[in-house]
This record gives sequence, structure tokens and C-alpha cells, in this order.
Amino acid sequence: MLEKNNSGKLHREPCRTIELNGFRCKWEFKRSDQLDNEYLPCSSFPTNVHLELLERGLIPDPFFEQNEKDVQDVGETDWTFRTAIQIKRGEIGDSIRRLEFDGLDTFAHVYINQTRILESSNMFTPLTADVTAILHEEEPGEAKLIIKFFSAWRLGKEAMALNPNHKWLCWNGDPSRLAVRKAQYHYGWDWGPKLLTCGPWRNGRIRIGKSLIDDLHVRTRIAADLQSALVTVKLSSTGPSDKAIFVLKHPNGRRGESEVGIKNGKAEFTWRVSNPELWYPRRCGGQPRYELEAHIHLDYQEHDYKCQKFGFRKFELVEDSLLDETGKTFYFKVNNMPVFCGGSNWIPLDSFLPRASLPSSTKYWDMVKLAADGNQNMLRVWGGGIYEDDAFYDACDELGILVWQDFMFACGNYPSSQTFLQSIQNEANTNIKRLRHHPSIIVWAGNNEDYQIMETEKLTYDRDERDPLKWLKSDFPARIIYEKILPEALQAHYPDAIYRCGSPWGGTSTRDPTVGDLHQWNVWHGNQEPYQNYDKLAGRFVSEFGMQAFPSLEAMESFLISNYIGPNRRRQPPLRRPGANFQPHPNHPTWPSPRECCEWYWQSATMDFHNKAADHTTRIAKYMCENLRFDTEPLLKFAYYTQLIQSECISSAFSQWKRKWQGKGREACGGALVWQLNDCWPCVSWSIIDSELRPKLAYYAVKREMAAVTLGMKRIEDSESLTGYRVQVWGSNFGPALTDLELIITSWDIPWNKETPISLWKTVISELEGNQSTELRTVEVDWFLQTSSRTNQTVMGAQLSKGGHIIARQVNWPEPLKYLCLVKIKLEQTCAEENTIKWVGHDVERSRKRGQRDGETPNLDVLWISINPTDKSSKGLRILSHLPIKGLMFVNDDKRISFEDNGLDIIPHDTIHVSVRGCELPTFKDTRVAFLGQAD
Repeated sequence: MLEKNNSGKLHREPCRTIELNGFRCKWEFKRSDQLDNEYLPCSSFPTNVHLELLERGLIPDPFFEQNEKDVQDVGETDWTFRTAIQIKRGEIGDSIRRLEFDGLDTFAHVYINQTRILESSNMFTPLTADVTAILHEEEPGEAKLIIKFFSAWRLGKEAMALNPNHKWLCWNGDPSRLAVRKAQYHYGWDWGPKLLTCGPWRNGRIRIGKSLIDDLHVRTRIAADLQSALVTVKLSSTGPSDKAIFVLKHPNGRRGESEVGIKNGKAEFTWRVSNPELWYPRRCGGQPRYELEAHIHLDYQEHDYKCQKFGFRKFELVEDSLLDETGKTFYFKVNNMPVFCGGSNWIPLDSFLPRASLPSSTKYWDMVKLAADGNQNMLRVWGGGIYEDDAFYDACDELGILVWQDFMFACGNYPSSQTFLQSIQNEANTNIKRLRHHPSIIVWAGNNEDYQIMETEKLTYDRDERDPLKWLKSDFPARIIYEKILPEALQAHYPDAIYRCGSPWGGTSTRDPTVGDLHQWNVWHGNQEPYQNYDKLAGRFVSEFGMQAFPSLEAMESFLISNYIGPNRRRQPPLRRPGANFQPHPNHPTWPSPRECCEWYWQSATMDFHNKAADHTTRIAKYMCENLRFDTEPLLKFAYYTQLIQSECISSAFSQWKRKWQGKGREACGGALVWQLNDCWPCVSWSIIDSELRPKLAYYAVKREMAAVTLGMKRIEDSESLTGYRVQVWGSNFGPALTDLELIITSWDIPWNKETPISLWKTVISELEGNQSTELRTVEVDWFLQTSSRTNQTVMGAQLSKGGHIIARQVNWPEPLKYLCLVKIKLEQTCAEENTIKWVGHDVERSRKRGQRDGETPNLDVLWISINPTDKSSKGLRILSHLPIKGLMFVNDDKRISFEDNGLDIIPHDTIHVSVRGCELPTFKDTRVAFLGQAD
């Protein structure tokens, strides 16, 4: 903002910034016990010590093979970083000089010209220091900035020794992590490696100005009828200033401007906005954002400026009584609209965080965009990671993804020394202030599973005891964090926030399915129940559940030396190997590994090493054996089977829990968040998108289940009856009500390859109500009318159409799938027509029998897949089958090629179209196809 002085001229004297990642700052690092002449140049900033050592080839890649073991000494060592800041004459003047770090990992002392100016003991807390007295105008030249980092591993152990009476209890990682305010997953988790990083992990700068803006808070309050809103802007500053100018920019281009006096460094103004443009989660409406500019002035000169985007939205957490069930609802309203939240849990994108947030990296946007494209409308930022990068929240704001934000506490009984609690207080204050303007953040939770630790370990907890001093004297002192420090911080800095003490949280127990949110781990963990039981394992809001699966070929090749040789594919070296400058060390394995020829199978030593979950081999085998007939070799085929089981598990949960979203007073389940969306390194885990951003089949299962309109089906069998079974059919509609629909249900006998009679084939659905699930029909199927035995070999298909256009499909298979008498189909790729790629599937057994009878072996074609990449009007892949097909999967190693849907179930004579991006590329012909029952 420019202002006129007494002579009528416009003046601006803005704050100047020296970025610590700029060309004027060349960073170096060394081990702290080395001499100054042993500093090595850093390759980037922000950074951490592992990245720098890796870049220079001084350590092997910890993600490759089992190299993680050989870099543990890095986290047990002290390290020093330094730079020289170039100060130009006339640059400083009589201005304030402020040094700012957005994050130091973790224990550090900061010096300028040998004067200690900052101490860090918390990775999550930004640091600032007034360095006006140190950086002088009369001493232009270099200012030496040094950061000494101390081993978090060592200091955590020392903190434990100083507090022997505390019960250092935790799940995952070393208990010393509880004493350190550092990303807890750095200590190792059941899906990630132990890599204790240190370094300037977020950006830093020196700000220079006669007056500086310290904080800008934009608070919105929306009327109950959504027709008007108040915008209150609060500003605080340091240094002499006499007025603030606030500019409100509307999405439609309109502007509002106000000038306010600054008193004691503070200014405040409130606007009333009529008919505000509201921010909605995706599919519920748009995501308009307003922009607030703040300018501070002194004597007609502007000295600092700050801009913040925000959105108008009204959030509510609804916990009301249910009409037909015990307990209370748990769901969110956005702008008075109930929203079923379907999505994933988010963990950090990388074990080495600066790598994910490099200016050249688009990984944050790409991952959030994948979630949005997968019809997800909520991501939960899990409490064992970090308060995420601004790029994450900006992407969620833009794409309409709601955010469940945990505070950074996970699976432990945290201590409560005064200095520790003060550090947490500062952490909460600074991160709330940083994130509160994001319209996507809908709820804050105090921790992840810390109350479950309390229950499991039988720590002292009296819900009715409200005296915080008594909490501190108990063996569960962290209660003061979740029930006092964090809610008070929110009340002070973001009073409109929704807060939960933890996740899971509610009722008299964290495992109560009738109140609050639930982590449903009785599938995989706990009782290891069949995933088919998810209808009995529902909660009012299921914020964690999941199933493991192997990743893509690309991800596996990034940590295994590949000996896979497939069609049109040569043997390739790994994508990640030790750098060119890597020198073998007695503690570091050389490359290539002697294990090269024996690692490409699912139980190999390195494959086991890259699955950190307890008893993972047993549990994967259990769910595979209970549900599939499968081969363990080749590895790619086994990986497909694991992804199919994960997909079936996740699809079953979403379908059954959405069914309980049945309108006012019957919102028995308000959301489901799968564990987990992503990985932080290449591994076997619960993720539905692997470390190479390759979606697994479960990603597409969520995408289908969270579509605007879906069908659900469930078989109800009576083991004592000879008359048959019933199939219940329901529809879920997240959009407005639909009328005049047609429901078609078919039944197909697998061994006899023919349709079977059922009591209903086609019916009219007068209305599918909006924003809820509706029971549609129950279909009676008579055993005696089927041609197969009572073992049930019948596939059921349902289609919902409007005006002749199919808007939803569902295929229901008899379970377990291992009992199916599937026809063996051999798939071959052909190019019979110009510019058309085809795959044709042959019935192997019938072809063989026909050949024995007729003296030749004809191909009995039963499956056709075709695509014409040159046809611009084409919808992509066209799929038609004469047999039921389960889990049809397409894979191409070229990242530019992606499929709109995958892991498809096909019923006979139903033509399916799948859009494909990149199908015109020459590499598309290398696409691999897999499905259940495929012949080799």
C-alpha cells in the first residue's frame, strides 16, 4: 500500500528479508567434534544431516536393502551447520533486525558471531530472536551464523534417567522419544524406519524493518442462516507504527479497505459481509477463498505487509441421541449440511522431511490431489508425525479436503516436567496461530491413542477428578496436556475451534463404539476378525482401520536389487543406490549385495525388513489363506493378491459403514478414515498409495465407495435352511435426491456359466433420498433354482440407472473367494486392427476339452479388452466379458500413464469403459493385466 507524504509523493519503506536459503547464504556442515577445516558444503537449505551425507556419498541410502541398520550412528552424533550472512552497507540502518527459524530439528544452540542467541528443544516450535544489537550498520561484511545440533537420542535417554519414577510406556519406537519434542515416527514405527535426523529442517530468514508485523489473526463468524458474516482482523506488531490499513479482497474481485490506528502495537477492525461466498468440502460446493492484506505505516511510510487467505465456513460437531440405537451420533456439519467424512490418515511424506518440501518438489500437491481425485473428503494428520507443511494445508483448502488435525503426541505416556510443559505450551500457541486461517481444518485432537495406553496399562484416571494438580501427581500426568494446556491454547488463539481430547475419545472407554470416534483394529490387530465382519465392528466415526498390502514393482525395486525379468523388460539396477562417491566402510555393505539372487520373494530378509509391523508374515498369510487360493511366486503375482485382499477389506468397511448413514436421527456412522494414505519410505504397509505415488487397488476401492451414488449388497445365509439365501441391496447418495430410477439385479452361476433365476430382476425405485443411504430391496435366491451345489457359486450384480444411463454398479461375490470354481482364462495381447491394442482372454479348460473332442484346440474367447489411443472421442479401455471377472487390474511402469479405475469386478455382458491418461504413449503397449483366476 502506497501513501502520500506532505509533499504529495508516495513512499514505501518495506520490511527487507534476507532468506537463509538464498544465494547470499552458503551453508556448510560437519560432525561437531571435527576441526573447522573439515566443513563440507551443503547441497540445499532447508536440510538435515542424513540428506547431506547421502548427497556426498558418505552413507549408503537408508531406504535401500537393510542400510537403515548401518546409519544409526548418525542420530547418535552431534552435528554443526554454519553460514556467513552477507550484510551490505546501508542495508540495516536503524531498523529492527529479527532472526527467524521456522523449525530446527531438535536440540540446538544458535550463535551469531560467537554470541548465543537462541536455544531449541522442540522441533515443532518456530524460533525468533532480536539480533538488532548484534548485526551492526557500522560493521558491514559477514555475520557468521552457527547452529550446533545435539543428539536427540542421547538427550532423550538422559531425560529418562533424570525422571526414573515416571512410567515410560509407549507403543512403537524407543520410550526415550516421549521426553523429546521431535517427530515421533523418527524413532521407528510399525510402518517406518528409525532415522533420527537433525538439522535446519524448515526455512529461516532475517527480517529487517523499522516496524514488523508479529501476528495477523482473521476470525470469521457466520450467521445461523448463512446470509451474513463478521470478519474480525487483529494485528500485533513490533516497532513504531501509527496506523494499519486492512484490505479485504473478495473472490469476485471486489475490495473493502479500512484504516485503523495502532495503539501499543495492536490494531483491530471488524467487517460485516453480506451473502458471503462459503467454503465447502469437495462435492458439497465450491472452495472460494478471500484474501486479507495488512499494511502498517508510520508517518505516511509503509514498513511491513502481510497477506493471508481464508474462507467463510461454519463447522459443527453433532453428538445427538439416535432414534434406533444406543449412544450418540458423531458427525460434522459444514454450513448446516451434514457431511459423511470418507478418507484416509496422513503420515509424513518422507523420513527426510526437507526433501518433500523442496521448491522443486510437487509431492504435497500430488498426494493431496490423488486423495481428492479418489473422492476422499477428509485427511487426518496423525499425531506421531508433524504439524504439516503449509503446502499441505494450502492444497486441502484449494481442493476441498477437510483436515482432522492431531496435536503431535502418539501412543505413549508423556512426562510432565515444568520445562517440558512450557515447551508444549509454546508449541501449541505457535502452531495454532500458523494454521488457524485454513478453512479446511475442521477439528483438533489432543493425541493419538494416548488414552488407550492409559487404559491398557491401567494407569490412574478418574474422569470426574477436575483438579490439574492431582493429575500431575498421578501416573498419567500427560492428562494435563490434553485436558488443560491444549484446549486453553485453542481458546486463547482460536476460540471457534472444535477440540477433542484425543483420538480415539468418547464414552467411558476409548473402545466404546457408541460414542465418539473409534480406532477399529479388530481386523489385523486385536481379535484378527474376518473383514467380512465389519458391519458388526462399526463405530460412530471410525478414524482408523486398515489392512496391509505389498507396493508396486517400482517401489519394491527401490529397495531390492531386481532380478525380475518380464515381457519387454530388461534387468535393471535399483532406483536408489549409494552415491557415486560412496566409499565402502566396514560397517556399510557394499553394492551390489550378495543377496541379489535370493531376495525377490515375499519372505526374503530385506522384504521382511521393509515391513515393520509385528507378526506381519503371520497376519498377511492368515487373511490370504482364509480368503484366496494364491501363489507366492512370482512376487508380482503375490503382490497383486495382497492388494486384492486389502481392496476387498477396505471396500467392505466403507460399504457397510456408509449404510449406517441413514438421515436425521439415524447417522449411526458419520465417517471412516482408512489407515493409511501414504508411506514415508518404500515398504510393505497399510498404505493405499505407495512411496512412489502409485495407488494400490484399495485406493480405487475407496474411490468407488465414496462416489456420489453407490450400491451396496450383502448376503444373508441361513445354514439350517434348504430354501436359499437373501441379498440385501441399498443405495448411498451423497448428492441431492434422485427420482425415477431403475434397479436391475442379475445372478450368474460360475461353474455352469449361465444366468440363474431370482425373485427380482428389474424394479423401479421411486426415490433415492439425498445425503443418506436408503434400503432398496431384499432379493430371495432359491437354492433349488440354482444349477450349482449348495456351496454357493453364484455372483450377484446390481445396476442403478436413470434415464437409461447407469449411475451405480455393484457386484457381490460368494465368500470366501477361495471356494470359487473360477474358469481359468489365459489373456493374450493382440494388435489385429490398426491403431488398436487388444487383449483377448481364452477359456483354457473348455478350449482343451473341445480340442480333445474335435482334434484341434480352438480359442474360446470369453474376455475382450481394447483401446484405440488415436481415437480422441474414445473413453479409454473398453472391457467386455462373457464370464464374471474378479479384480481386473491394469499396471504400467510409465508414471505418465494412469487409469481412472482399477481392480474391477465385471459381470457378463456389461460393457465397462475406463478412462486412461497417457494411452497414446508408446509404452502403453507394455501394460500388464491381472485378475483372479488368470491362467499363466
